[in-house]
Amino acid sequence: MANSDCYFCIVKNSKVAISLGTIGNPFGCCQKCHSLTCGSHGDRLPHNQFMCLICDTTLASTSSAAVAETAEPEESPADRIIREDEEVKEKIIDRLSLSYNPKTDLLVSSLDQYIERTSRNNREKLNDFRRGHEIIWTEERYYPSLRVSDITFAQLRAAIESFPPNAKDLLFAAVLLVQRTEVELKTLYPDILLDIADLVIIKPMRENNDE
Repeated sequence: MANSDCYFCIVKNSKVAISLGTIGNPFGCCQKCHSLTCGSHGDRLPHNQFMCLICDTTLASTSSAAVAETAEPEESPADRIIREDEEVKEKIIDRLSLSYNPKTDLLVSSLDQYIERTSRNNREKLNDFRRGHEIIWTEERYYPSLRVSDITFAQLRAAIESFPPNAKDLLFAAVLLVQRTEVELKTLYPDILLDIADLVIIKPMRENNDE
């Protein structure tokens, strides 16, 4: 009988900073996607769930979509423009939501809640982000082609900028985690999240203060 292997090691993904087991040997089963994962590619979270790297990270972007979907619209010219293209915004929210079910999954509504429940590795990566950050969008002329071909650069940016603050914090936290993931592992994230990760630079505030 063949031995069980970590799914992420099989697809040649690199380990995270803190490992709880031997690379390649299953340490737990992700409660969301049910993949077997070694201690380098998954962790037991503070609320006792075991999650793989991918599901732990995308929970932040999924929560962002849930917050954006339920937020009350504000009366400003920018919001009115976005509501005229509500179909595009709903499409983006749907793709960020993946297969999570808000009725059964432990979605969060703020960055603080996410950091409280995420893995130790993600908390470490988000320390500087939590203290403050600046989002810089790439100019469209430098990145004209998206993986999601039915949404334009302008539509994607406008929709995300219309998200309420809590939703944006959660989304960009997920984006930062994606950006800090090895190339082989990135292919497992949804295209919409990869596009956003390619289009933005996230600068922790401490970098702005360093001379």
